[in-house]
Amino acid sequence: MLNMFPEEEPSWEIQLPLHDCNEEELRLSNREEENFRSFRALKESSNNNSVPTQSSKPKPLIQRVPSILRENEDLKKYFEPRVVAIGPLHHGNPRLHQAEKAKLKLAVLFTNEHGICEHVLYKKIKNEIEGLKNCYRKKDIEEYEDEELAWMFFVDGCAVLHAIHCWTHDQQKELNIKVDLLAFARIDLFMLENQLPFQLLDLLMSSVKNREDLRNSINKFINDMITVAAGNEQLPAKEDQEQSHHLLALLRERLLVKSETTPNKDNHWWIGNKLLSCGPKEANKTFRSINELTEAGVCVIPSETSSLRDIHFSVRFLGTLKVPRIVVDDSTGAKFMNLVAYEMCPDFENDFGVTSYLCFLESLIDTARDVKKLRHSGMLLNHMGSDEDVANLFNTITTDLVPDLGTYKQVTDDIRKYCDNTWTTTLAKFWCNYTPQETIISVEERNFHLSNSELEKLGSLEQALDGDSNAQPLIQRVPSILARKKDFQKHFRPKMIAIGPLHHDDPDLQKAEKLKHKLAAYFIKEHGLEKEMLYSKIKMEIGNLKKCYNPKEFEQYYDDDDEKSAGCSFWMVVHFYKQFIYSMLLTKRLQRRSYVI
Repeated sequence: MLNMFPEEEPSWEIQLPLHDCNEEELRLSNREEENFRSFRALKESSNNNSVPTQSSKPKPLIQRVPSILRENEDLKKYFEPRVVAIGPLHHGNPRLHQAEKAKLKLAVLFTNEHGICEHVLYKKIKNEIEGLKNCYRKKDIEEYEDEELAWMFFVDGCAVLHAIHCWTHDQQKELNIKVDLLAFARIDLFMLENQLPFQLLDLLMSSVKNREDLRNSINKFINDMITVAAGNEQLPAKEDQEQSHHLLALLRERLLVKSETTPNKDNHWWIGNKLLSCGPKEANKTFRSINELTEAGVCVIPSETSSLRDIHFSVRFLGTLKVPRIVVDDSTGAKFMNLVAYEMCPDFENDFGVTSYLCFLESLIDTARDVKKLRHSGMLLNHMGSDEDVANLFNTITTDLVPDLGTYKQVTDDIRKYCDNTWTTTLAKFWCNYTPQETIISVEERNFHLSNSELEKLGSLEQALDGDSNAQPLIQRVPSILARKKDFQKHFRPKMIAIGPLHHDDPDLQKAEKLKHKLAAYFIKEHGLEKEMLYSKIKMEIGNLKKCYNPKEFEQYYDDDDEKSAGCSFWMVVHFYKQFIYSMLLTKRLQRRSYVI
């Protein structure tokens, strides 16, 4: 019990009586002990009043996308790699297996380019495997042995570095890899679940002589991937890349580089600030879209830099909102959403800079009309599609996002005060009605269509991986990136008749089999041929004919004379084609004769 009249200075620590508890009652289960272990760790941390420095903060782990984003049906497509798996989280995905040969090829080219022994490099990675494993959640890598992880890191790390080097030195053609595969791979490198620890890349770079050249390649690659179109400034090269967690983190740091520009507070424009101060001190109206802002006399112009933090609002005769330029294309959604997912990781302490920027931009864009005005102002370059597509994109990717309200608070407060101010809005209407000057600055957009020479680089993926650029492409299934889209599937599936082995057993197409038999019989009869002789010729060439297809397409067929024989299938198809074409030509001849008659 507490001593109510202590002789010494009282201690205000309350101790609970334990006289009714014995040791057996205080014994905890393993699960309870685990709960108290984390409780005690948090208690010890809270008792330490020292504020952790930036360098002492633990690096966030490479992990899965937070479930609140992944469970959104409209967003989850942005987090799945399209063509290549990097690291352990998507390793072994059969949908991405096609790119494994390309990664191995790039790894070989990396070791050859720098003249280093692959065994020595692999051994270095294996010696550091524990540190590399600590960059991931244990549950995400527990199925892999150390040797398997070391080999994965070796191949993927070398492949990534060599691909970046070739991209930044315009050597993509030497890779002999399809242009579309390379384009999708660039996006896949910035998937949160596709990241490699930067300490792995640094370990590989430290093993080559031209380490600085590789570092500069990474800097240039990140700058080239910036979603916003830079102004005249050159983004500063970051010297301490080791502080970055991975490539996605480095991209975020580039986008949020501290702006060196400050809003113009020249006394020459004192009248605008004076008018703004005449309005209400508190903003009463909600934030407005670009279309409403321009009607209120706000002029939108591009910022001087590409930093997402370089957003300012000032008042001269009219309000001027400066926002960094942005290029919107098919990769914009994936890059921004993976940056948002990175900021939402529970172990990453940050200011939600990218999330706040997206929410601010979405507040400006309600409809396609807002996108059109942003295009005319030169702030937005649309390489994605229609203006409505762009508006839908930003309205979709900002669903359920929570920004840091303090990031652009000064800007939004000034805009609200401007729009609530009778003096400024009246002046804006007078200016727009009685002066010929446009409130929106128009700029000519660049044309980003591919040239003929670029289109000629398109070739077969199998050719690129096998190194044979002259081989004919195989007859194969539609690429999965198109085939799995439900809206596209109807365009790839035969509607009435199956030609060849890929749809041979489709029950919905069986009605046309009789037509094929009938036309083949007509062809043989018309030309007085022997069907046994023709079939034997096709069977003799069956090996070469099968080489025109992906081998797995013939796993269900046999080479003998039963109903599923590949020879029978080809025999029937060949005669069907010939008789069908012959019938079409005969019909045209009869039509011509009828015209003559």
